[in-house]
Parts: sequence; C-alpha cells; structure tokens
Amino acid sequence: MSECHPLPPWRRTLAVFCLLQATVFLFFFPGLFGGYTYDSNNVIQSGGPSSPVYTIGSIFSPERHSSEVQVMSWRPLSSLSFLIIDKWTLGNDPFWSHLVDFLLHGINATLVFVCLVLMTRLNERLCVALALLFALHPLATEVVLCTGFRFDLLALSFILLSCIAAHSIRNEALCISIYTLFVLLSLASKEIGIVASIMPPLSIYLYGNRARGIRLGIASVVATVAFAIVWIQFKYADYPSDYLGGAGRIIGIANFLVVFFEIYLKGLFFPLVLRIDHEFRPITTLLDGRLILAVTVLFGLAAGLALRIVKDPEKRPLIFMAFAWVVVSFAPVAQLVPVPDPVAERFCYVPLVGFIFLLAGVLPRAARERETAAVLALIIVLCAIRTNLRAYDWRDDLTLNIANWQDSPSRTEKSARSLAALYLSIPPGYSSSRISDTQVRELINIELEAIFQQLPADPEPWRLRAIWRLQRGDRAGALEDLDAAKERGLSTELESPLRRILSP
Repeated sequence: MSECHPLPPWRRTLAVFCLLQATVFLFFFPGLFGGYTYDSNNVIQSGGPSSPVYTIGSIFSPERHSSEVQVMSWRPLSSLSFLIIDKWTLGNDPFWSHLVDFLLHGINATLVFVCLVLMTRLNERLCVALALLFALHPLATEVVLCTGFRFDLLALSFILLSCIAAHSIRNEALCISIYTLFVLLSLASKEIGIVASIMPPLSIYLYGNRARGIRLGIASVVATVAFAIVWIQFKYADYPSDYLGGAGRIIGIANFLVVFFEIYLKGLFFPLVLRIDHEFRPITTLLDGRLILAVTVLFGLAAGLALRIVKDPEKRPLIFMAFAWVVVSFAPVAQLVPVPDPVAERFCYVPLVGFIFLLAGVLPRAARERETAAVLALIIVLCAIRTNLRAYDWRDDLTLNIANWQDSPSRTEKSARSLAALYLSIPPGYSSSRISDTQVRELINIELEAIFQQLPADPEPWRLRAIWRLQRGDRAGALEDLDAAKERGLSTELESPLRRILSP
C-alpha cells in the first residue's frame, strides 16, 4: 500500500459532490438551455453528409463510415454513450445531453477532490478549493458545453477512478483487477486514456511502494497493448505525415511547444480570450524566436519546480507525479503522432488535473493556510465569472461563431467563412439566442458587412446571403447579392439553381 491518506468518509464526499455539482450548474447554466453546437451537430445528430449514424454494428465493424469528427479514432465507449444515452434514451434532446455532461463534470471534480485527499498532505478544505478551481476553470467550458467532446469527460472519469483504485484498495489481486478494468474503459473512451496506463503505477512507485507500482505497471502494459491491438483494427485512416504542410515531425513538436506556451499556459493563468479557433501561426524553423522564448520560459518553470523540491523534499513525489501527468496527458496531441487539430482548448481538460496537482505541490505549509485560502478564493471567483460569461457564447452556433469572429485578432478567411456559412442554416423566426428575428437580421447584416470588407473578392458570403434573403422572401435583395457574387467569380454551377428560383 502506498503511503497516502485514507479515502475521505463517504458522507463528506457526497457533501462535496453536492457542492461541486451545484456550482457547476450555477455557473455553466447558460449552456444548459442551448442546442447542439459546434461538433455536437456531427456527433449526436444524424442525417447530414458529415453526421455519423451510430449503430451497434457500425461502432464494432472495421468497415465503418468516414467522419471528420472521428477520423483516426475508435472510441467505442463514448460512441455507445451517444447511441444509448443521447439517441435511444434522450431522443437527441440537447437539454438532457447537456445535463449528462454537467453531471459528468461534477463527478470528475469530486474525483479530483478524492485524489487530492489521497495523494497530498493538504487539509480537506484546501482540497475542496482546488476541486472547485478545476470545476470552474474556463478551459473546461469547451468540453462541458459541447456534447460532442464527451470523450474527454468519460476518459478523465476512468483515469481518476484508476488512480483512486490504485491508491486505496489494499487487496492486491482485487486492486490490479479493478485498476486494469478502469484502464481499458479509459482507453475505450479516448486515446488520452493512456494517462491511466502510466500515472497510477508511477505515482504508487514515487510514493514509496515500488513493488506494487511495478506490478501495476506490468498489468497496465498488458491491458494497453491488448487494447492497442484491437484499436488498430478499428481506427480510421491515418493522417498523412506531412499534413502540417510538409514541416516534418520535429517542427510539428516544436510548434506544439509554442502552442503550449502561447495559448495553453496563457489560458491556464489568464483565460480572457477563449475561442474555438485560435488561428495559430506555425513556425517553420527551430531558430524561430517564438520557439526560443517558449523553451526558455518552460525551462525556467521546470527550474522553479526543482527549487521547490529542494526546499521541501516531502513534496517530491507529488510534484514529480503532477509534472508527469501534464507531460503524459499532452503527449497524444504533441504531434508525436500527427493529429488533425494543432490547437484546441479541449486538449487542456485532462492536463488541467495535473496543473491542479502542481498547484497543490507548491502551496505553502499550514502556517500560511489562511492567506493561501484567501488567494485561492479570489482566483476561483474570477474563474467562475469568466466561465459564466463564456457559457453564454455556447448557447447556439450563432452566438458561438459571432464570439469567435469578434475575438479573432486578424479576422481570418477561415473564421469569416465559418460565420458566413452559418447564415444559410438560420431559419426565419430564429430566437434561441433570446433576441427577435429583426435583431438577428440586423446582427447578421452587420457581421456580413465586416466579412465583405475583409474578403471583398470572395463570392461565397454574397451567395450565402442571397440564399438567406430568399428564405425570408426578400427576392430583390437576393438578386442584388447574387449579382454581386457573380461579379466576384461565382461559378455557373452554383449560380444557375438560384437564378432559376429567383427568375419571375
């Protein structure tokens, strides 16, 4: 048995769960009443050209559909949750889907609390405060408010359960059996489940029970290899190794270091700008000043942690474990293996637990507990406010894309086309943003004018507004926009169907 604290009493854990769950509902509630947004439309709903239709057969058949959302992935447990919970049980009702995700996030925050009690020497009040910080951190909003990213919620649940099982079950045979089960379930949720394969054995080893840590490590290797053999048979086609524009694997990893420094660390400490598209500008050489600055700062942070360990050797297992958690949980998206999205806030959800453990490792001793609690309380309040404001952006695709466009530092063609394409799907009488159709019409026209100024030669926004006006009976306005699109090079193939509809 590792030298850790015992599990907190179940009544206290239940009380903490109620507190954390109520807090999640209180500050995330604007997203609870929104529809399916962003990738949720592809994952949950069926019928569109890129919308996977989940069936038991399709999930467990090597000959499955191709999907932008699921490419390179086989996540059977998450897919089953979408099929059984969202489609069969809840009838694709976004309210209930969001409710499930809120509950999962509250459970994860409670499991973080239990892990903190088990693996740190902090008192339970500070453990509750750190669990609150995890629950309310703005970097969690994308995972919690977009049902399509339930993969991360489920994976983290089983990762944390695997840690709790490894540190709390005394019977070794039972511990290995339950731990192995949680490893398999986490891997079946998402590839980030590899954290469950590595962190519990490593933490047990670091906390002094080396023999038990090695035995758990052997069990995790066997389980992970067995799952990998099956996963290879079911995964989607690989991305080409040069998908980053031929930059190469080393430059890809270097770009991740820059992303980590410029976006993820900034989002961790100063989460003011949260976006679904961060418009990262990649580097092309290892001598780029942005990479040198990122590496310098990261080395400085590592040196600070080393100094903390020297000053307080008892913190060494916790700080090492927390640092390893951050490294391992970011590894799947660090371009060691090509992944489609170079930047995404959801990639920070599982690593956020490692940062919480790091914070627990650098907190001062009990002599300054009151000052520590006051600072934590201020940070939690600021995070709660930012999270609540961000939750309003996730009410529907219109509010989300407009927020993404307005926060864009350069208003690139990608964000403009994304917003412009959304206009086509807005029906008359649109009111899910709790504003009138007239207000929506005015807002859309304002944003379109911004797009026209940004992309004056692009016919696509004009074509889309022509369709949007046609849907609302504005034939004259639709003809004007279609003529403008034609002047900018709209193809005959796209113009002719609209011209036939608009002809008297």
